[in-house]
Amino acid sequence: MRVNAAVLEQYGDPLRIRELELDEPGPREVLVRIAATGVCASDAHTRADRIPSPLAVVLGHEGAGVVVATGSEVTHVATGDHVALSWMPSCGRCRHCEGGRPVLCAVSAPALLGGTLMDGGVRMRDEGRDVHHYSFLSTFADHAVAPAASAVRVRDDVPLAVAAPALPGGAAGLRGARRLGESPEGLRINEILRRVDLPKTTAHRLLRTLVNVGAVVHRAGPGTYRIGPGMAAYSRTAENTGLLGAFHSLAERLRGGLGEAVRLGVLTGTDVTFIAQVGEPARTRRSPAHASTTGKALLAFGGADERAAVLARHLGAEVEDLRAQLAEIRARGYAVEQRAGDGWCLAAPVLGRRGRGLAAISVCTAGDAPHERADELLGSAAEMTRRLWGEAHPPRQHDPRRPGTRRGEPDDEESA
Repeated sequence: MRVNAAVLEQYGDPLRIRELELDEPGPREVLVRIAATGVCASDAHTRADRIPSPLAVVLGHEGAGVVVATGSEVTHVATGDHVALSWMPSCGRCRHCEGGRPVLCAVSAPALLGGTLMDGGVRMRDEGRDVHHYSFLSTFADHAVAPAASAVRVRDDVPLAVAAPALPGGAAGLRGARRLGESPEGLRINEILRRVDLPKTTAHRLLRTLVNVGAVVHRAGPGTYRIGPGMAAYSRTAENTGLLGAFHSLAERLRGGLGEAVRLGVLTGTDVTFIAQVGEPARTRRSPAHASTTGKALLAFGGADERAAVLARHLGAEVEDLRAQLAEIRARGYAVEQRAGDGWCLAAPVLGRRGRGLAAISVCTAGDAPHERADELLGSAAEMTRRLWGEAHPPRQHDPRRPGTRRGEPDDEESA
């Protein structure tokens, strides 16, 4: 396709609007119509030859827009989604990514310096001549092909002009949130400031935002902040800890044995967000936690704060009914509900370091005896837990012949 872009031909020259040929996205790439872009000092430094880049190049690494097309292996965003773009994606497969250090990604760093995408190639050409990418994004254009790992879905009601510069600045907030993981009991604001080089007012704003999206939980009594379950979706902790890798290695096998679709969900505030899927296209990527089988499994094995936030939205008998459902799920070890048509949906939790639900695997299956098919699902969830944490938290396998056995218990004082 033909696109318009601001091209830097030589250091010190003004940017010139050129019509370029833009290739279709590769299997792990997305095509985005750029709606807004930020202008960073790095762009100015590159133009002035203070930051090197191969030339010619389309600058811009703070952008947001709408997905126009996706590669064949992209599942977390779809055509029409609003996305913000991150300038430093990770491959999720090299030893640094699998070791939890994606900032050292052995694939993205050389590509960043070389002005290419993750596969070492470029997607823009000017009359047959290669035009290089800038920090994978090149947002000084009306369309861009970028790594799928750079595309972070945002709500449709978020102004794209606000979303465009959010990820570079938001990375500082996510870095601060990760420091909270060093203290399971949480940190006070002064302790956070000592560990993260941010002004106090900036830290307060970032923490407030992270609390609003469920990435961080604030305990008003002791005045501490700690990691929330939404961090898996918002900071790609799921990729960094190997959660997605463990899921994909098991999902195909589980799909063949159990159902038409296998999904991986995490809690984000009071919703469940599905971050990966194998099988039939999903109807939703996000739904209220109390209204889905996956969400109920996460609530049953999650923390008291997350359950309290969901229960606060219910009144009267609905609260007691939901409490009873969650207690039953904990006793059984998994959630199961009949679908609107025929068949069933089952969900089992993947446990974190403290025995709390980090994510949940769900499957939809036909047939009239869902409980007889739960063992394979529970076994896969247990295997994912072992792959993540070794033998630190071996969950007890549910035995359908012994209804009282269960996989694990939440580590909270509150039972529901």
